[in-house]
Amino acid sequence: MYCLSLQALLVICCISGLYLICWNIKPNFALTSTQATVAVKICEECICQGKNNTRPGEEKYHQEHHHKQSEHKSCDSVDVSRKFYYREPKPDPSYFNKTGFWVPNIVHFIWYSDTPKPFHFNNMLSVMSAHRYIKPEVILFHTNIEPTGEYWDKVLALPSFHVVKKEYTLCFNDHLLKTPVTKPGPSNIDRLTVLSESGGIYLDLDVIALRSFDPLRRFPCTVGTESSKDYKEHIVCGGVVICSRQSQFLHYWRQSFIDDYRPETWGYNSGRIPTRIWHKYPHLIHVEKASFFRPSWFELDQIFLQKPYNWQKNYLIHLWNYVSETRDYIPEPTYENIRTWNGTFGEIARYVLYGSPGAISPDDNPDIYHPVA
Repeated sequence: MYCLSLQALLVICCISGLYLICWNIKPNFALTSTQATVAVKICEECICQGKNNTRPGEEKYHQEHHHKQSEHKSCDSVDVSRKFYYREPKPDPSYFNKTGFWVPNIVHFIWYSDTPKPFHFNNMLSVMSAHRYIKPEVILFHTNIEPTGEYWDKVLALPSFHVVKKEYTLCFNDHLLKTPVTKPGPSNIDRLTVLSESGGIYLDLDVIALRSFDPLRRFPCTVGTESSKDYKEHIVCGGVVICSRQSQFLHYWRQSFIDDYRPETWGYNSGRIPTRIWHKYPHLIHVEKASFFRPSWFELDQIFLQKPYNWQKNYLIHLWNYVSETRDYIPEPTYENIRTWNGTFGEIARYVLYGSPGAISPDDNPDIYHPVA
């Protein structure tokens, strides 16, 4: 094996596009062509496989990264509908100059399933809230298999609601992606692909919109953060993404699914990665904190129990379905029980369906929100 100075090794890794592994060190000296050839060989054979110069705990990642890089040839057998190609965005201020907004008023939802499954009350509430308070030009519901049931029929009747047939992405720029191992895994990828194609507002199907997003559409990209239990750490939550298709932040985030995709780690590419990008390039992103994801997933009592949260200043409330659905003390919501549900959830459900958060007496029969084209 060849032997070369660490500095020379790092230089070549930077030149070779391997700066993520070699810590982005910028040298101030030159190498001979012989040193360059040798260093590239070492960098490819050793560092990328985690055999040399790795940070503690990174050896496994480098091995996986090297293996994944060699997998992309199998994209040849993947159907074109499951491939996504993109280029680095070029700034185009024409839409902003014409409208005063960077982000078009388009709402995206994503629903992937192996079989037809019922659309739940909270899913319907999410779509209805977007229609009523965001007032989008169009709602695009991306799905491989449509849901079923009365709540699905309700949203199908909404003006400007359109179903878009879509299979989840398997290949990014001819790089085969690992198979997601968590429930939201495919949508973690495709919330970024749909925004890359048209821009707009991506919402999880347990997010309840409470007012217009127009102030946020004036930024090229907006995300919200959820806090740690001690409220000291703020981590980006991918449950709401409001971005122009030209957003540089969106481009860096998207690229992580090739460079550093870890579907086996919950919240890594949808939370940890965009948080790092935010800290490195804060000028590329507008961040909302309490107005998006408070109450948090560990504050469900302030959503579903008799401890109402003052939500009037929120843009939205996230219901955290992946947690709340596991809590036996939270009943399944229906048209009937939300009329008198005491707490934040009851208030916002009534606000969406009836236009007012107040409880509804048995003698009252207000009309449920039913817009017509």
